[in-house]
Amino acid sequence: SHEISTNITFIDDGYSRGYVVTHPSLGDVGYATDRDSPFLYKIDLSDRSVMDDGKIPVPLSHGAEQLVYSPVNGHVFVRSTVCCTCGFEGADNGPDCGRYGGDNVTVTTGPWAGPNIIMGRCGYSCDGNAATDINGVFEYDTKNDKLVGKHVMMDGTGGDPYPSPDGQHIVMLARNGGTSIRVLAAGAPGQPSTVFADLELGFNSTTFEGDQVFNDYSFIENAGKKMIVFASGTENKVAIVDLTSGTADISYVTFSEGPVSSYRERRQVEWSVGTNYVWVDGADADEVYVIDVMSKSLVNTISNVETTRILSVDNHARNVQQGIMQEYIQSMITADREANPPKIIQETTTIVQEAEKGEPTTVSAQSAAATTGNDENDDNDIDIVGIIGLVLGAVALVVGTMNLAFLSKMNNKPKGSGAASPGDDEEVTLGSKDVA
Repeated sequence: SHEISTNITFIDDGYSRGYVVTHPSLGDVGYATDRDSPFLYKIDLSDRSVMDDGKIPVPLSHGAEQLVYSPVNGHVFVRSTVCCTCGFEGADNGPDCGRYGGDNVTVTTGPWAGPNIIMGRCGYSCDGNAATDINGVFEYDTKNDKLVGKHVMMDGTGGDPYPSPDGQHIVMLARNGGTSIRVLAAGAPGQPSTVFADLELGFNSTTFEGDQVFNDYSFIENAGKKMIVFASGTENKVAIVDLTSGTADISYVTFSEGPVSSYRERRQVEWSVGTNYVWVDGADADEVYVIDVMSKSLVNTISNVETTRILSVDNHARNVQQGIMQEYIQSMITADREANPPKIIQETTTIVQEAEKGEPTTVSAQSAAATTGNDENDDNDIDIVGIIGLVLGAVALVVGTMNLAFLSKMNNKPKGSGAASPGDDEEVTLGSKDVA
């Protein structure tokens, strides 16, 4: 483990809970939130401190939580958190404040908004409250840190933002029983994003009206298709949303006819990067379901599997090796063509025509034809094919030797070396979603 060299705190009690975004297009600047502080914080990553102009107000909020970034327009999307009243008749959340009771709070939205201290709760307890959770997601342009838009769900309440890997879309999920999902399309820099689609998936939400009936999703970009897959926690069903045509086309796949296999109404869904397949877990039944999103069908059920995390990892080292090989082969072909260009020869065709007076007239016409060269050039073509074959063989031998050495090293690694074991619960996805 490595010692943390700098702690950056945003509130007086010294304990911050929120989100952070960084991206190469942001340079040495990052953004952060704290769920109990109504600001978007701009961080100087090189200096490891909040910048002088780095407290950007999040309007009418108790704090800010989920934070995502789209490189398409250079905007950040900030989930506003609010306070709501409870503990008395007519309160936003009713007379019951729940198992943790109420606190003295200041409410900034809804019928009880004002400067007075009142009994209530803040943050998660107020998410989805129709009276107070009305700020939703604020959108800021990082070029000038100006607020450019505000986004809520179809029913007017707030939702949590999640970006697609390419930043083209922002998906908003709310505590509404999964009755609707809002998908935003990233706008031009400096302009607010627009509503791409409101999805009504129709999953069973009985007894979950104030919660989410799914907690995971996967974005898929493969073979010219752009899709989102949502897995229901209350049914053995996934919804496949095809965004390719510019509109949302929804299909469903039922992957088991037995009892609901989700664990506590929660499922994982992960795209196997570069394939047509998503994997969905049924932790309560120790099953994993493999679904083909192109044919929209179940292709395999894997039994007797206990799942903690499902993770898809793209082999970037292999991709780099293949790219280098392809570039080298192409450069050799190009060099051979430059050294042995096609030759042009002239053919003369004699055409005999009969003149008007009956006297034969000879007309000469020339035509050009490309040849592939003489026998010597043919030999050169054969040579280059042979050379490419030798290069491929040599590269394969080197890669195989490296892999063998790596495996040998891993097998000989001492058990106390601190290497992560397959059961370590610290992995995050690399392919189908953006996970902090």
